[in-house]
Amino acid sequence: MAWLQGSAIGHAIRESGVWTYGVVNLVHILGVATLFGSVLILDLRLIGLWRNVALPAISNPTIRVATAGFVIAAPLMAYGIAISKIVPGAQDNSDLVFGIPPLMHIFNGIFHPGTEPTSILLNPIGRAAWFGLFATALNLLPVWQLDGGHILYSLASKKHKEISLAVSLGLIGLGIYRWRGWALWGIVLLILSLRFRHPPVYDRWEELNASRKLLAILAVAIFALCFTVWPFNNLDF
Repeated sequence: MAWLQGSAIGHAIRESGVWTYGVVNLVHILGVATLFGSVLILDLRLIGLWRNVALPAISNPTIRVATAGFVIAAPLMAYGIAISKIVPGAQDNSDLVFGIPPLMHIFNGIFHPGTEPTSILLNPIGRAAWFGLFATALNLLPVWQLDGGHILYSLASKKHKEISLAVSLGLIGLGIYRWRGWALWGIVLLILSLRFRHPPVYDRWEELNASRKLLAILAVAIFALCFTVWPFNNLDF
């Protein structure tokens, strides 16, 4: 962990005081819960009951769970960026450089217009929020039984498996040319998509109403704001 101690994150945490550790841990826990909770809790709750579950009953809870992490992380990211210091070349010699999702670019433009994102020494609260956004993006991938996969099934149940396989293969390709962690994640999702199909529901041919389609579009927009093709840089993996 020497790289973390010597990184910009470690420096910022030491400068900000002990109280930031609690905030960092809280956002990390919420991010992990958002990522894995939908698969481990929602799916376990519905084991054996899927055929008696209406299609809208899938879209409603999954969209709420998927957006919960974003609703918490986005304001924290805004606050973290707003109070962050401007240090030109802050990340030049860092052992670990984090990617910049579109939402960060937006907040950078609001609070530090004209400043290069790499010159912002992100506050620990903002860094914790970054992990929340990253977990949200992973959870909203339209594949398998992640929340994004459930939303995909509610919109296009007939194409769910094909799209899941395509997204998994796309992640593997992304891992070859960008962050290699995408390849590992893509392989795992590819195996799961081939081995476990999304359980059917009794009215899967019924279309969602306009309000639920709007919520699904909102989830897609959140995914676009949180996703970055290169979440970590300067890593061997």
